[in-house]
Amino acid sequence: NSSLMLSSSSSDDAFDMISQLLNTQPKNNVYRSGVGMKGEDWKLLMIAASKCGHWKVCLGTLQFLRPYLEATNPSMESETNGEYLSREYERLARSLTSAVLCFEIRSQYAWSVRAIDDWIDWSGRRPRKEAVLSAFRILAAR
Repeated sequence: NSSLMLSSSSSDDAFDMISQLLNTQPKNNVYRSGVGMKGEDWKLLMIAASKCGHWKVCLGTLQFLRPYLEATNPSMESETNGEYLSREYERLARSLTSAVLCFEIRSQYAWSVRAIDDWIDWSGRRPRKEAVLSAFRILAAR
């Protein structure tokens, strides 16, 4: 099961357990992940999965973007790195749009809403308009 299906407190516990199992740095360290991939790599994987219509890969990949999104949260910004974190967020933002578009194509409306909700929680920012409009189209079709 994906961490997206867990409550926020249990998903934090699950993420910590996965980090310990993979022998990684704490989740605030965005420069290293358990399988040697960075945020840009996860984004590209999600875009490729979306283009192929593999919604389950998109769903599973979202959890690996979480530490990178949490690191770009505006509450974490300081005066010296706020601009840098905004650029990092914009680099990752395309991944949500790709995932939600894939969910739209595959009629996974509940996952699109949940992905947007988790994205907002993790990043502390509004998602791109394209992702939200895709979710609206899915819900309007139901």
